Amino acid sequence: SVSKTRNMDTGFEMASVFTTRVGFPSAYTDTVAQRLFFEQLAERVAALPGVQAATVASGLPGAQQGLNGDRFSLESATYATDQDRPRTRWVSVTPGFFRTLDIPLKQGRLFESSDRLGALPVAVVTERFVEQHLGGGDALGKRFRLGGAESTEPWVTIVGVVPNVFGGDPQEAFPAVAFRPFEQAHANFAYIVARTVGGTSPMVLADPVRGVVASLNAD
Repeated sequence: SVSKTRNMDTGFEMASVFTTRVGFPSAYTDTVAQRLFFEQLAERVAALPGVQAATVASGLPGAQQGLNGDRFSLESATYATDQDRPRTRWVSVTPGFFRTLDIPLKQGRLFESSDRLGALPVAVVTERFVEQHLGGGDALGKRFRLGGAESTEPWVTIVGVVPNVFGGDPQEAFPAVAFRPFEQAHANFAYIVARTVGGTSPMVLADPVRGVVASLNAD
């Protein structure tokens, strides 16, 4: 099983990729400051020498932690009970996520800097999401909302489709996933992800990244 996992096509780049997790305790409730922290963190890590691309994400492909699962409603469907609503995994990412992990665009567009709080709520979904929840049809422009019948979450418009990526569970290797802009789907904890240039060992980024984090918030 380990051998097969090591040799499978995960759908994302693993070589020369540095990851670490950082965040705020639940008692820290200033979400405006947190959003600013993570936005600046992604920008400053991307500007470090030797970094080809960088992003911040609430969860990572291949890692169960941070990949939230929730029931959701499709705008075009009706449900007798909340238990009848489908489930999907979702993760919050900054615009550089797909470039950093070399995940190509299949349809529509990826996230842009304009996909912020207050703008149209959007999502990029995997092909499995389209197959499983939309019958394999055209996903662009379709809307869904996380939660049950009493949900106050906004309706989210699908603007892009990407290939399936390994979710970390060999029993369900390529689950349906919806990606949300980090600005629009806040998380207290997130992963810093950076890809180095020219095959440079990703661990050379450990100290510089630690320095960036400390410079933004010493606590």
